[in-house]
Amino acid sequence: MKMLAFCGIDCANCPAYIATFENNDRLRIETAAKWSEMFRSSLKKEDINCMGCHSGGPLFSYCNECGIRKCALEQKIKETCAECSDYSCQLLTEFHKMLQDEKKLLDRLHSEIEMRS
Repeated sequence: MKMLAFCGIDCANCPAYIATFENNDRLRIETAAKWSEMFRSSLKKEDINCMGCHSGGPLFSYCNECGIRKCALEQKIKETCAECSDYSCQLLTEFHKMLQDEKKLLDRLHSEIEMRS
């Protein structure tokens, strides 16, 4: 089952979500180490807690500060940014340079929404 964030990331496949859902400290430790290296930051296992973009929390620190998420909430987007009248904005375009699969998914969803309109 997919649990899409506004940007198209499937939260259900995110290690932070899985570690939180399963209360899996081993996965928290592995994810903190991997993401610390990937993003040149210093994460601890305590930082790896998230119930998904659409949840009331907890959210992974980046997700809590995410500009895409903040914008979608302000725009009262229900599911994904594919619903937005300003799709695909500069913020989303820049983000999707790193995540081509998520871009393709939102492009498809946006096309489906436009076809129904």
